[in-house]
Amino acid sequence: MRFKDFSSPKVSPKVTFFKQIIRTQPGRRLVVHYQSIAGEKFELHVHDGNTINATKLTLLNEWTGVYQAVTPSSSSSHELYLKFRFSASSKDARLKFLITDDQGRIAL
Repeated sequence: MRFKDFSSPKVSPKVTFFKQIIRTQPGRRLVVHYQSIAGEKFELHVHDGNTINATKLTLLNEWTGVYQAVTPSSSSSHELYLKFRFSASSKDARLKFLITDDQGRIAL
C-alpha cells in the first residue's frame, strides 16, 4: 500500500502550502481514508473537483482531526483537490492518508 504523507519540514517560511490534484479514470470516484493525524497549526482541505473553488468535502485541523476518528471523504467525480497548509511554528504537523478509487485501486 502507498500512503500520501504530508509532513512539515524542520525549517520553513511562516506558512507553507502543498497542493495536489488526484485523478482516477473518468466514471470512477475517489475515497480518502485518513490513517493518522498529529500536530497543530495545520489545515487539510479536500475538495470535490480539481480547484480550490470546488465543493469542500473535508477540512481537517488540530481541532477536527487530531486523535479522532475521521470519516473517509468520497468524491462525486474522478478528481480531488488537496491543499495542506501549516505554520512554521507548528509542532511537527503530520497527516497520513490513503486515496483509492471506488474499485479499491490505489490512486496515488
